[in-house]
Amino acid sequence: MMENGPVELVDRNNPIGVLVNVEYWNHMISELRRARLLVMAQHIFERNNRANSWIEYNELLMRLEEHHGSEIIDQIRQKLLKESNNG
Repeated sequence: MMENGPVELVDRNNPIGVLVNVEYWNHMISELRRARLLVMAQHIFERNNRANSWIEYNELLMRLEEHHGSEIIDQIRQKLLKESNNG
């Protein structure tokens, strides 16, 4: 049943939970992490523009890694490497 989408759990017409497929859940968590990184990157970009204080790319990655872990940073590096090889 969950293959067709989330299953809502209700108690007397009051929603109390949602069941989702594990792969769907993992995908959504990954997307949420990426969205948070994009928001953080946008804030850093805007702050640096205002203060005219840019940091090096590697320093940015280190700061993001401190907040989000190495898995996300590895994904960013792999994607950038793949894009640079394709273009």
